[in-house]
Amino acid sequence: MIAALRRKLALLLTGVLSAVILCTALAALIVSERQMEESEWVRLMAQVERVAQDVRIGNVLQASELGKMEAAGGLVISIADGGGPIPFRGGWRTPTERETLVSHALEAAEGADGGWQGTVTGEHGERYLAAVCFLNDYRNARTVVVLRDMREADAQRRVQRLLYAGIALAALAVVALFCWFFTGRAVRPIREAHETQNRFVSAASHELRTPLQVIRFNAEALKLEPPDPTPFIGQILKELTHMGRLSEDLLLLTAAPGQAGKGDPVEACVLIQRAVECHAAAAAQKGVRLRAARQEGTLPLVEGSEAMLQRAVNVLVDNAVCYTPAGGHIKVFAQRQGRNVALIVEDDGPGIAPEHRAHIFERFYRIEKSRTGRAHSGLGLSVARSIAASHGGKVTYAPVKPHGSRFSIVLPGVEGGD
Repeated sequence: MIAALRRKLALLLTGVLSAVILCTALAALIVSERQMEESEWVRLMAQVERVAQDVRIGNVLQASELGKMEAAGGLVISIADGGGPIPFRGGWRTPTERETLVSHALEAAEGADGGWQGTVTGEHGERYLAAVCFLNDYRNARTVVVLRDMREADAQRRVQRLLYAGIALAALAVVALFCWFFTGRAVRPIREAHETQNRFVSAASHELRTPLQVIRFNAEALKLEPPDPTPFIGQILKELTHMGRLSEDLLLLTAAPGQAGKGDPVEACVLIQRAVECHAAAAAQKGVRLRAARQEGTLPLVEGSEAMLQRAVNVLVDNAVCYTPAGGHIKVFAQRQGRNVALIVEDDGPGIAPEHRAHIFERFYRIEKSRTGRAHSGLGLSVARSIAASHGGKVTYAPVKPHGSRFSIVLPGVEGGD
């Protein structure tokens, strides 16, 4: 699906940019050819004016002079005085007979008043710019015909068109590569989000499958009417509680960022004390010393949902109790960091290996699955990070030397702390 989306986006973008490039190239080519044509007309009319001026004042134009003029400009010149044209074999050779070209020009100029300008096509398809000038007075009727051979100019025009086409094709190839690369980068977040969603759904389904199977097995056992149904009912209730907690975590992770909004000011020390009290029994049963360290000085308050912030702190303390071996120590305290408040859980457990640190906040990621069992779904740190983000904060991890872990929930402080 993502690959098809990328292809469609690349084709669409390539089509739009290609249309722009082709239109621009075509417009540039038309302007260039028009300028070339206008330049040729200017040169031709300059030659016509020169010849006509000599004819008006009665200068005698020598055949050698006309031959040089023709050869230099690729011209065909014909001057008719009175009854017929002045004999001249010409200095520029054309595929079509000179007389034929002049005749075509005169036919096109027939009926024109004073003169005519246009194009004449030879018998072999070659093109000529033609100008006919009628110089009539009360004594003489003279006609000047000048044609410019456009074979060389048309050849240049064809070369220019090929050049423009080559440049346009190269530009289209570059655009296609750019669009493919650009759309690849554009859809990369979509692909990653799609893959993450698939992994999330797969992991969530796996996590829910086990308690559902346990509930089913116990329900089937109850159908057999055992003498003491209490253990089966207790197991069903336990699994339902686990599923409820997992569902709440999933809903929280899919909530929009910032959904928590503003709440009442909360004291960081209260959150810490409650988390320690909540996990004191579990820590004592495991032989781990859990304590809330006293903070010197005043701390800003934090603003938001007290229940959600308490849950985030509880996640960190619960993980610390779970991973810290018997005889270990866990310290929970708050610390001012500029305008922020950091709620810190520090233990002297085994710590987190470097290869796991980049993944600890991923959903359903477990470092030691065999030790955590099903008591931890692998969503805890993701939930804590999501809660912190919804309150404008973050969750960070740092190793503690010689061994141990430090997790911090850093939240923006508000005025009014004491």
